[in-house]
Amino acid sequence: MDVRKMKTGSHLIMGKGLSTCLWLQFILTTAAVMSSAGIILDKCMAPDPCNCTVDHILCHSSHLTEVPTFTPTTTHTDNLTILLPANDLTVLPANAFRHINTTCAKRITILFQSNKLYKMDIDAFAGIENAIVDLQLQDNRFTELPAALTKLTRLERLHMQANPITNIDPLVTTLMSPSLKHFAVFAVNLTSWPYGVNNLRHLSYLGIDNMPFHRLPLDSFNGFGELTELRISGAFTGGIPSSVCFLRNLKVLSVNRVQYQSQQQLIQLNKKCRELLSDVAAFINL
Repeated sequence: MDVRKMKTGSHLIMGKGLSTCLWLQFILTTAAVMSSAGIILDKCMAPDPCNCTVDHILCHSSHLTEVPTFTPTTTHTDNLTILLPANDLTVLPANAFRHINTTCAKRITILFQSNKLYKMDIDAFAGIENAIVDLQLQDNRFTELPAALTKLTRLERLHMQANPITNIDPLVTTLMSPSLKHFAVFAVNLTSWPYGVNNLRHLSYLGIDNMPFHRLPLDSFNGFGELTELRISGAFTGGIPSSVCFLRNLKVLSVNRVQYQSQQQLIQLNKKCRELLSDVAAFINL
């Protein structure tokens, strides 16, 4: 897009007498208004039945069996959202997001919920490896974390709920660890605590639901020094697992949907933790 002129109907608004910075500010403001209004662009970088706004590629609920072939664009945005949920996708091939980098997006959110995905080529994200990425992969068919995720050097958020995960590879989580801040997964098909998760040492949010085991090991949350929000649910009973009490920076805790968040609730949590850890210490010293 030429920053010195914009088409309005059949006329051209020229940038005479105005600095390039002022015109750039004008165009970015106009783009933000277009985006918030959800204006559909005439030219979309994805083929029919997809549509595009300035910062969204809309391909949801379109009966797609393959990721659409994206074409280069001259429409730039800082934040791009690609909507691909509720389709029939099964595999992400190499270069699935080729040309997405022509948007110059610094942050990319990709929504894949409610597909049939079970496999990713190791180069599925070639071209967007250095963007800040949020991946929504809920309700698919992955049995493990795809190795392709390790190619995303700035993957910040990963949602894997409602996938039949049977293994969390510690090598994959180690490679994702430097950037990942938010991770959520269902553990219904796991038989024990997934220690591969403990390699994600920079998480601020961790959600592990539907755990089938009745007890959590004392070292379940070792390494999570930056964790501020934890949501867990499962077959374990007896209230707060003792392992939670080793998390010193928690501000929000949800255990089987019982939440501790307010100041008074956190005071109660600290009291319970002191009691639990006292019982643990007494047991160890027996």
